[in-house]
Formats: sequence, C-alpha cells, structure tokens
Amino acid sequence: MKRFHYIRIKDVITALSLSNLCFLAAWRSVLSPPDPNGYTLTEYAMWRNSVGLMLDVLLLATLFWASYAFARRRGQERLLSRARWVFLFVAFAALDLARRQFYGPLTAPAFIAVVGKTAFIAILVAAFFLIVFTLARHSRRVISVAQAVVLILSPYALLTFSQAAWSLVKSRPANAAAKNKSPAYAGNSIRPATRVLWVIFDELDYQAAFAARPSSVALPELDRLRDESIAATSAYPPARWTMRSIPALVTGRLVADAQPSSYNELMIKFDGAGEPAPWSAQPNVFSRAREIGGAAAVVGWYHPYCRVIGGDLARCSFTVVANEMDARGQCVSRSMLEHFRMIGAAAQVIRQVLPKSLRSEKGSEFNYVEGLKRIAQESAAAAADGALSLVMVHFPAPHWPCMYDRRKDDFTFEGGCNYFDNLELVDRTFGDLRRSMERAGLWEDTVVLVSSDHWWRTEIWPKNQSWTNEEQAVLSKGADYRVPFMLKLKRQRASVVYQPSFNTVLSQDLLLALMRGELSAPPDVTAWLDRHRSIEKSPY
Repeated sequence: MKRFHYIRIKDVITALSLSNLCFLAAWRSVLSPPDPNGYTLTEYAMWRNSVGLMLDVLLLATLFWASYAFARRRGQERLLSRARWVFLFVAFAALDLARRQFYGPLTAPAFIAVVGKTAFIAILVAAFFLIVFTLARHSRRVISVAQAVVLILSPYALLTFSQAAWSLVKSRPANAAAKNKSPAYAGNSIRPATRVLWVIFDELDYQAAFAARPSSVALPELDRLRDESIAATSAYPPARWTMRSIPALVTGRLVADAQPSSYNELMIKFDGAGEPAPWSAQPNVFSRAREIGGAAAVVGWYHPYCRVIGGDLARCSFTVVANEMDARGQCVSRSMLEHFRMIGAAAQVIRQVLPKSLRSEKGSEFNYVEGLKRIAQESAAAAADGALSLVMVHFPAPHWPCMYDRRKDDFTFEGGCNYFDNLELVDRTFGDLRRSMERAGLWEDTVVLVSSDHWWRTEIWPKNQSWTNEEQAVLSKGADYRVPFMLKLKRQRASVVYQPSFNTVLSQDLLLALMRGELSAPPDVTAWLDRHRSIEKSPY
C-alpha cells in the first residue's frame, strides 16, 4: 500500500515537472517581461498572464498524470508501453526546449561550420544507430533516466510558481492605481478662438515621404494637405525615440531622458534639469488648453496617456498594438491559449505535431491590425467631435511592423511589404480623418498640424522587417533627420513653404498661440516661427 502511494506521488511530481518544463518559454516571458512596470500595457497583463500560465501548467500536468494512471489501471502492457514512449518523446522535447532557451538553437549549418560536412554526416549516422540500438535494447532504462532527470528538475516548478505568486502580490497595488484618471472638462464657458487637430504619425519621415519619395508611392491626401498648408522643409523632432519625443512635444520642453517608474508614471529629465520629474505633474498642452476653456482629447498608442495625463483630458483612448504580452493578457482564457501556442513556436519537435492553430503566429498579427483599425476609428470620431477644442492623435504607422499592402489597399499577413506600404496607410488614415471632419462641417474651421515624433530610423528597420531595394534606394541618399511639419490654418487654400530649420518641440507653444487667437494668417505664423525657432542637432 505504501509502495502504491509512493508511486502515485512520484507520478504526480513527474507530471507537474514535465508540464512546467514544456512551458519554459512562456515562464521566461512572464517572469522576465520586457516591460516589468507594465507602463506600455493597455491593462496590467502580468496578473492575467501569471494566472493563465499556472492554470496551463496544472491542466497539462493533470492530463499527463491522468493518462498514465489510466494506462496503468487498465493493466495492459501494450498501453503502458505506449504511454512510456509518449512520455519519452515529450520529455525529450521539453528538455530540448530548455536547452534552446539557455543556449540557443543548434542548427545544422552552424554545426557543419565547426566540424565540417563529412564529420557532420558521420556523427549524424553514428548518433542515429546509437539511438536505435539503445532504445531497442534498453528502452526501459532510457525512460527511467528521462524520468529521473524530470524529477531532478521538479524544484523548478516550485520556483516558477513562487515567483508568479509573488508577482501577483506585487501587482495588487499597481492594479488598484491602474484606473484611468477622471476625465477633465473645461472649467468655464469661454471657448478657445481656434479648434486644433494635431496628428503625430509615428516615424513619418520627410525625405521618404516628400523629398525622395519613389515614383511608385502615391500620397494624394498628404500632398493635398501640403498644397494648402504652411509646409516646413527643415523641421527636426525633439528626439529619436518615442519615449522621449512625445513628452517633449506635449510639454514643450526638450527631454534628455525618460524612464517608466510605474504602471502609470514616466519620470522625465528635462534638458538642463538636475533631477527627473513625473510627467503627470508637468504642465502640458492639454492642461494649458483647459486654462483657456478648451476640452482636449488624445487617441494614441505606446504611451499610456489616459493613466499618466488623463486628468487633463475630456476624452482619452490608448491602445497597444505591438506588445505580445498585452495581447496574451487580454483575458485569462486568451492567455492560456497563447501560452500553449508558444510551446509550438519554441519547441521544434512539438511544433510538428501541434495543431496548426497552436503553431500559427497569425493571431498576434491579427491583433496588431485590429489595433490599427481601432485607433483609426476612434481618431476619426474624436476629430469629428465639435465639443473638443484640441485633439491629438498619435498613430502607430509608418512605424514597423509593416502589415499593409499598398497594391491591394488592404492589410496582409503574407509579408513582403515595406516602409512605403506603411506610408500609404498613413495617407489613407489621414484621408479618413479629413472626410470625417468634412462630414461634421469642422474641417474648414479647424487648424490641422501633421508631423512626426521622429524620422525613419533606417538603422533599425532592417533588423525588424524585410529590407527592399526600394527602401535601399532612399537610404543610399544619406542620413536625414527631418520630419514633415504641415500646418493648415482655418480656411487656408494656398501653400506656404517655410525653409528655416527649427525643432518641433515648439509645436505646443505655437498651437496654444493659435487657440488663443494670437495668430490667424500664414504671415503671422511664419513670423512667429522666425522669432521662436531653434534647432537642436546634438541629440541626433
């Protein structure tokens, strides 16, 4: 009787350890996330991911244990033998996954480069016959060794579950503070003299979009805007990274450094300042718009605007479209399914036998596209809301990844698109914004500024996206740090080209001057730019 209980406990521990090893890649993602503070997550997904993963491990462990217990209870040697072989296969796959996680994949080309092709073939043949011979003569012993190894690694299950439980405890205060700040409304009946729409297309580059645009790329909506705007030819952004550039644009001050400190706070160090300060406590374009009676709104991504500066906004929407952890953490059931999919993505042996739905990575791509569409729809709705005096849109494109096919005028998961496909997505998105405002009768009387947070970082794109000859042709023209800056005034019809260099960090002050009615005509704006412009090339 004691022997029976001993075996059952041993089987339970083995099943739990084996299941835990299968989810090693998921554990590394959850316990060592790229954003431990959860700053860039739509919701604090660590809780859902941790709970979902623990349930996954327990569910798979129960399946392993129950299957073997059933085979043993039936007492049929053939069924027991099959159960042992299945265990050996899963154990081998799980241990290979563990090796890949810590030492990386051992590819045939890399091995051949070390030992040579002849030696590689000899080693492969010898290994094959050795494995066949060993399994044929000593299968029980091999299975016992595999079970011993899995048992030796069982404390890792206790470690992972303990770390996950601790992360849940730590996340409780963050979850309590994670609610978006209460929306703010103008405190008086005075309305600004001018309504403003400020559109920031992430990584929109002046050279690629205008100065050196390939003939195969059509941007009719942006060209139309440029023909009726004050169009700068030498505008430079505050920084090369969204993390620093957006707070600089919103506060009107250059930011030397920006680091998330919690789920709902970003510590920013202004240029020339001694100590970092919380972004949420700084005056910004939205709080200043409130002072003159304007209700403001933001529709954006990357920065959690609603949590950090939501107290200054009457309307706010924030979407993550490029964060896998957030996609998995939308709900516990979704998290559980995505963690099972990660097994197939990480373990090549298991990948071949898993259902295609668990091997495919199209789910994350679909989520990304759905995020883009959601931001576009919410942007159009905010732009057409006449009760809002200031609307800022921070749109993900043309920032990578690229999932839009300009030839089909549709989104694609097949790959092959490039930066210029995303440029045409930008053009389409802006066209939708304009038409929504025209239908609402707001286009003519709204000041519209289209710009970017940083230029096209050609040194980064080839690492994350397929690189094409079309892109290389623009890159060969040399580095260019300019971004578009197109400012359409109320009822403006003609284009005015502004050539002097300036940093777009002045956008906040310029837009506030327009909202207060201090500027109204193109000569007013160009004269204002002449007085206030400055160029900071050192960060580039």
